[in-house]
Amino acid sequence: RGGIHSLYEVGCGSGVNLYLFSKKYPNIVLGGIDYSQPLIDIAKKVVASADLKKGEAIQIICDRKYDVVISDSVFQYFQTPEYGYQVLEKMYEKAKKTLVITEIHDIQMYEEHMNYRKSIVENYEEHYKGLEKTFYDQRVFIEFAEKKKCKYEIIKPNNEKYWNNKYVFDFYLYKN
Repeated sequence: RGGIHSLYEVGCGSGVNLYLFSKKYPNIVLGGIDYSQPLIDIAKKVVASADLKKGEAIQIICDRKYDVVISDSVFQYFQTPEYGYQVLEKMYEKAKKTLVITEIHDIQMYEEHMNYRKSIVENYEEHYKGLEKTFYDQRVFIEFAEKKKCKYEIIKPNNEKYWNNKYVFDFYLYKN
């Protein structure tokens, strides 16, 4: 459908992903939001042409649409799954063509994931107090796509060198 001309990242941090997209697609229009002002300041230096704002993910302004809206390994840091689902709605509204969310922690794998983490990190509860991950049910993403009458894919990452892949999934939604 004419390729990718614009990309927006929720939780863009210091702009690493935006930078990589700018190198692959030199004429791409980029934007992003992150809650950390120091990271946004770095991102503005890394990708000077990007529309970058400090703000919570839920504060995405949807008047300007982008072909692709992504969030890379960010949903795990939201305080509740409900907040994540609200961000999903905003991402959908902002996207013209495609929405991509990577490294979503799978609620079906919660117990196995936590047991593994506790087995490799001594005093896990002490070290990670207040840093709990948020887990999501794949069905909610599937039902969201079906409600919007969109094609979607749930993909298990396949990187044998990254131990976390076993416990996460990626969600791709394609608008009609």
